[in-house]
Amino acid sequence: MARTDWAALVTEPAQEYQIRTELERFGLHPYLPQLRRRHHAGHHAFVLRHYPLFPRYLLLPYNQALDPRIRLITHIHRTNAHPTGVLTNADGRPWRCPAEAIQEIRCAEIEGHFDEVKIEGTAVTFTAPHLTNLRATLTRVINPSTVAVFTPLFGGSKAIVKSARLGHKQQPPSEQRENPDEVSGQGRPDPA
Repeated sequence: MARTDWAALVTEPAQEYQIRTELERFGLHPYLPQLRRRHHAGHHAFVLRHYPLFPRYLLLPYNQALDPRIRLITHIHRTNAHPTGVLTNADGRPWRCPAEAIQEIRCAEIEGHFDEVKIEGTAVTFTAPHLTNLRATLTRVINPSTVAVFTPLFGGSKAIVKSARLGHKQQPPSEQRENPDEVSGQGRPDPA
């Protein structure tokens, strides 16, 4: 199988998703690396939203970078140095990224390495339907996809869960504790 290097297409600000859709409509195969970041969604609630990992850049297989159909797409940043919108090196040839580097970026993206860091002590809720009303506190980040939480179940218990099953929820200041992980010797939360 032949190695496929990648080139970068420079976009206008905040146009990465629209240009990706247009390129796909033309039968091209763009890649837009993304990260997830918390976004305020209402009273004491947050959701994770996707954002471009490299703002204003979209990656294309190198053999598609100079496809004439790209000229039909608006919102590509074209300059005298980059008349096609493709990022070029000092020689004027399209910048080239090895396929192995793109594969590493894809793997890291899937594993959540670029996502917003989870903060210990943050109030979270479960996304599983039967646990949505259960409040928990993030106590430890084990790896990017697994966290430990403290729940009020059974007088206070710890659980290790996949972070994708959690939603972030900001606690009102009156409900925040200095050390939400503390438990008494009886296994019950300390009265604060």
